[in-house]
Amino acid sequence: MRQVRVRGAPIGTVFAAMALVAALVSGCAADPSSVAAQERDPAGRGHAAGNAAASPVPRVDSAPAGFRVAPLAERVRPDLLVQSTKPIPKASLRRLRDAPGVTQIAVIGLGSTALRGESVTVAAVDPSTYRAFAPEGTAESDAVWQAVARGEAAVAHATGERLRLPLGGTAESADGRLPRIGVFATTVPGVDVVVEPAAGDRFGVPDGNGVVVGTGSTDPSEVASRLRRMLGDDTHVKKLTGTGAGASGGVSQMAFLTGDDAARAFGTFRYRWLPNGGLWIDPAFVRENIRTERVPILGEVRCHRLMLPQLRGALQEVVDRGLANKIHPGEYGGCFVPKGIEGSPGAISLHTWGIAIDINVPGNLRGTSGEIDRQVVAIFKRWGFAWGGDWSWTDPMHFELAGVLTNPP
Repeated sequence: MRQVRVRGAPIGTVFAAMALVAALVSGCAADPSSVAAQERDPAGRGHAAGNAAASPVPRVDSAPAGFRVAPLAERVRPDLLVQSTKPIPKASLRRLRDAPGVTQIAVIGLGSTALRGESVTVAAVDPSTYRAFAPEGTAESDAVWQAVARGEAAVAHATGERLRLPLGGTAESADGRLPRIGVFATTVPGVDVVVEPAAGDRFGVPDGNGVVVGTGSTDPSEVASRLRRMLGDDTHVKKLTGTGAGASGGVSQMAFLTGDDAARAFGTFRYRWLPNGGLWIDPAFVRENIRTERVPILGEVRCHRLMLPQLRGALQEVVDRGLANKIHPGEYGGCFVPKGIEGSPGAISLHTWGIAIDINVPGNLRGTSGEIDRQVVAIFKRWGFAWGGDWSWTDPMHFELAGVLTNPP
């Protein structure tokens, strides 16, 4: 069976700087003269249908008792994100904190959930320590972190815009109802939703399985190598410096799939990183290649036109073999989602081409063996998909098109 092989690669090295992103706060303790209190939402309008503009932020002179957050001492550049498959032991945290090159850390919980057809990363944090790693404007805003401390969600600007999440409202996820969205505020690259630990528990976010690390003047790559040796195989260390917002300084670059056949088949597009952490890609590519169609089990999906026949074939075989109940439509994490690859500065995810899907998100988190039925995995592989569960740092929710089959099963 002949295949056109697929492998993603961006052109150019991206030099990074985390963009200055201010927060939009609604119903929080905020001084309306501050930058954070005056910013509009990511799209310059409310996300709820029919809401043409964000409402002015009301002044609240004092926060309710019990929601105090420690003042910001200094901002810290978030250079590394450490994630384990289970809570990191205190002894390991002490060694990490004392490791050469580590200047400051914030211990957090990290998990994923499916929200409006896309997998999102949820961080459960102590706002008093985590705030130091946020961009200028967000880190300084007491109102942002008081909102998190009282149980509301802080949603990244790009995520809020992409999923049209309603400020002051909520949304259903695969794990339950998102807390009230109290603020749009971009924090650490790759984190979509920030909540306090009790809210994280309701989403099944592991307690203390992640650490944000600042390395100061030390090369983050050097510190990352040291931490990988120190913490072992159950722990993943990814470099944050160089990813996300502003990585290309607003300059358009060209993205392609390696191999002449793949590039011709799937297309190329110009792209650039946006100040809010999102990824702009050429609308002409979307018009020519991205389709919204119905497929078995999942219903309506938005993917690359060349992937849809194989996705439909794989899902129909799952149905025909009586395995449809092994895939949960409410836990579908999306297909066409323009974004970068976690832990690979400047690299573009195959989701940006619409040739990858995430399914059964909550039970198949990064770094785990995953709960996905292996018969389903085998079917997807027969239909030309590669499985993230085979990677060294596993991603068992993830299937990506490895080749276009000229003679499908």
